[in-house]
Amino acid sequence: MDIVRQLYHRVDAWTRNLSRRAYAVLIGILTGITILVFGLLLGDWVLFQAVLMALTMTVVYYALDSR
Repeated sequence: MDIVRQLYHRVDAWTRNLSRRAYAVLIGILTGITILVFGLLLGDWVLFQAVLMALTMTVVYYALDSR
């Protein structure tokens, strides 16, 4: 369990040190990939929706993040 905890703390420290723009882009990319994967698992081709959601999340996180 220590390996998981150490990995969590590393990723947490890395994301806290990201700039506002880099964090927003990271969230957007992860959102798009997640929607695409779940869409494909459900048998739908949701590329357009995944890209739109990724862009939306990037803009929202950039606009509302107070870093």
